[in-house]
Amino acid sequence: MRAGIGLDVGTTTVRLAAVRGARDGAELVHFGSEPMHAGEEMSDVIDPQALTSTLKALLAGTRLPKAKVSVGLSNQRMVAREVELPWVPAKELKPALPMLAADLLPMPVDESVLDFLPAEETIDKEGARQLKGLLIAANEEIVTLAVEAVERAGLAVDRVDFGPLAALHSVCDPANPGPEAVLDIGATSSSLVVHQGSRPTFVRIMARGGQSMTETLADDFHIDRTAAQIWKEGVGAMWPTMSADDQRQTRIALDKAAADLIDEVRSSVMFYQNNSEQHLTTVWMVGGGASQFGLDYQLREALHVDVRRAQSGVRLTSGDPQILAQPAPATAVGLALAVAA
Repeated sequence: MRAGIGLDVGTTTVRLAAVRGARDGAELVHFGSEPMHAGEEMSDVIDPQALTSTLKALLAGTRLPKAKVSVGLSNQRMVAREVELPWVPAKELKPALPMLAADLLPMPVDESVLDFLPAEETIDKEGARQLKGLLIAANEEIVTLAVEAVERAGLAVDRVDFGPLAALHSVCDPANPGPEAVLDIGATSSSLVVHQGSRPTFVRIMARGGQSMTETLADDFHIDRTAAQIWKEGVGAMWPTMSADDQRQTRIALDKAAADLIDEVRSSVMFYQNNSEQHLTTVWMVGGGASQFGLDYQLREALHVDVRRAQSGVRLTSGDPQILAQPAPATAVGLALAVAA
């Protein structure tokens, strides 16, 4: 395995992970994160100046290995869906994608960057060969702005990946037949990716994340968002010292704060299970919002599925144990592992 650098570009935070091959696998040689600097939060529109400024601060004083760089993006103007396309030879698939996908996407293909992850060959009712797999589309302007902003900060981008798929490389065991899911909870959006043997089969992006939960808490407690975020981050440490009544009130507040996100996750899981006629075995939580106190328990009750916080380092042999045990670096680590493979 070579060295690889993964850059997870979120709406409020940018995370960078560098890995390199070790004798018995791969090791994490650097991880860093930086809050997005002044500018628009990057939900549907990239603020290139803010991204470049944030990256320069993140890279200051850092010596990274010479490696390919993979940038992970995720927003509401990116889609991924399982489709069946008419069969074409592998070497002709990429240039044929705009024509094959024109009627399958909610966006103009001439303004999109397209990719297709083939899964299997099938035969339709007329006996014609087809390719079944995951079709991915991203707004070309967003991709271009992101690449230019990253390169102005001094990194040479080798590839741009669909962020929600990246955590599969760092969290999931390819030997596990599944199906299981990775739930990435960001600040303003979340994604659910179902995979079987590390092959993604279903993706859903939801326009809710940690910020919506913080805002609900702020409204309920009549405090500002900053104070609500501080309370949310500290409630786990306070829990053992609370009285039974305080714990009950806290649980009510957290249940209410997470209710909308949990409803969307439940709806996505039910849609997948009803259409695939398969039951999820496990849901792995990653991302900054995955550390919210009690959220794994709330989701377990709602989904009737084993829900766990993922560790970012399960596919690595060495690195800082405190970083590897956290769910937040999983996407950056997965991006780095994929480009280093």
